[in-house]
Amino acid sequence: NPLFWFLEPCFSPRAFKFFFSTSLSIVSMSFKPFWGTFVKATVMTLGCYLANFKWVKTLSIVPKNTNENEIKKSYENKLVFAAKLYPAGATTNSESGVKDIKKIMPLLETMSKIGMPLLIHGEVTNSEIDIFDREKEFIDNTLDFICNQLPDLKITLEHITTKEATLYVNEGNKNLSATITPHHLALNRNAIFVGGIRPHYYCLP
Repeated sequence: NPLFWFLEPCFSPRAFKFFFSTSLSIVSMSFKPFWGTFVKATVMTLGCYLANFKWVKTLSIVPKNTNENEIKKSYENKLVFAAKLYPAGATTNSESGVKDIKKIMPLLETMSKIGMPLLIHGEVTNSEIDIFDREKEFIDNTLDFICNQLPDLKITLEHITTKEATLYVNEGNKNLSATITPHHLALNRNAIFVGGIRPHYYCLP
């Protein structure tokens, strides 16, 4: 399907060789509702072994039921590698995500103390903000606050898509890093509109 030309490398012989020879991958579960407790992390662990591929799992932060104790138990019992921060409504099944970063600061402080990484889907969800500025707005108003308050917290800003994100991470402290999604490098906002509306080319964090 020409709509998915940018995914062709994922099905190449080289990709399959990588899959079966690589022993490590971080997995984020976008279940509905989000899995944000120790018990659910245990269930997820029992179901995530495939061949010799090691699934490094994450626990999504759900403010109403993810607390410091849940985070600490899940991490110290090696059920999860990191916690995932999704702003509420930012992506698939994220309605139960984080609405106010200040309300989860005690949880993030615990993560900083035990060395548990925080993986962030970095965009704001305010409908008044231009969709292509939402990553920058998140960095300016949320990520910068976290980094200043908790400089020892290990943070990965995931699948960044803007120059501003790249510059911020490059200039940030040693505990801040980022990842890039391959097809984000091949697409830009123009691809959405060439030949009509193409929602599969909608490229955001």
